[in-house]
Amino acid sequence: MDGLIRRAAVATGAVVVAAGAGLGVIAAAPAASAATAHPLTGHLAAVSAPSTSMAGYVLASPPASASASDKFKVPTVTCPSTGTYGIGLGAFLFTSLGLTGGEVTAECSSGTAVYTAQWLEHGVSGGAFTVAAGDVMKAQASQTATTTNASIVDFTKHIGSVFGSNVGAANSAVLVGINALVSATTQLPVPPFGRSRFAVGAIDGGTVLASGAVAYDMNATTHLLQIHTGALSSTGTAWTEFFRHS
Repeated sequence: MDGLIRRAAVATGAVVVAAGAGLGVIAAAPAASAATAHPLTGHLAAVSAPSTSMAGYVLASPPASASASDKFKVPTVTCPSTGTYGIGLGAFLFTSLGLTGGEVTAECSSGTAVYTAQWLEHGVSGGAFTVAAGDVMKAQASQTATTTNASIVDFTKHIGSVFGSNVGAANSAVLVGINALVSATTQLPVPPFGRSRFAVGAIDGGTVLASGAVAYDMNATTHLLQIHTGALSSTGTAWTEFFRHS
């Protein structure tokens, strides 16, 4: 599976902060005029591990109305003193219009770690806010032929970012776990992050196990194992992603 996802910063338009059920929610307007998008470049291949661009559980033939969600703690990345590294953690839907999902990007630039939560709507990001290593997050996304919804919530800081529109798209795959980041046309190396535990994972309203999703490891093009995906728990909703190599 070689579809790569761009993660350049984009303009997100105005945001409105609202209080709801004790959770600060950033309800962001659609970013239709964003300067830089996050398109899926290339086609999603048939299910076959490993992948060069993702790690986690993948459902390659989702229904017309698909959804995904998971909960995870932002891992602590150990940044090398030089270079740029990065990964995106969350719940993602690959659609005919681009990537939709909720995510946290964990990036390194010249030794400094930066963690950003945001939603993605058909390849365009918005509603970004800063999070920290150790924050407990929940990512959600759904896509039908007539609607698109995505959110990312920080339960530690009690803030979240939500997006919804009446724009439909066709689904081609679902991922819960980790996605690669790309700068210009170059996929970023994986930053050392130890391990990241995912829980309460769901695909199409049921458990990850019940969906029939398949585990993917992320490998470099040289076949070097970068991220290993652990087995599902007995409940079919939890697993661990293990860092192996940048």
